[in-house]
Amino acid sequence: VASSTAQLLVACKVKADPDSDSTKRLQNAGNAVKKATDNLVRAAQQAIQQEEERSLVLNKRMVGGIAQEINARSEVLRIEKELEEARGRLTAIRQAKYKNREGYSDTDGEADQSGGYESFSSSTTLGKSVTRSSPRG
Repeated sequence: VASSTAQLLVACKVKADPDSDSTKRLQNAGNAVKKATDNLVRAAQQAIQQEEERSLVLNKRMVGGIAQEINARSEVLRIEKELEEARGRLTAIRQAKYKNREGYSDTDGEADQSGGYESFSSSTTLGKSVTRSSPRG
């Protein structure tokens, strides 16, 4: 409503005399519509916020409390399932990337296939583990 009113006011300003009384009245009416729209939106947001706050209050009765606990637990399980699915997708992406990199180095024969990352190799010397870093680039 506010954006439509603003578009209408702009169109009227372009075609009408900006100093005429009717243009000034139209501008005042447009401002009133904008204020009323803002107040309506603010009131709706407050009503939604109050409703959300009311729904979060635990029910004093046992049955209501149990139902809320079950709902909260099912939401946690749903989100955990989504997390596990996302982890599975990430694992599949990493495996495909690794297999792709292995296949590329076997067929191409180039020494550097890490895309500029450092490669770490480990070896055991006299029972002590030694890690060497070799920069790639």
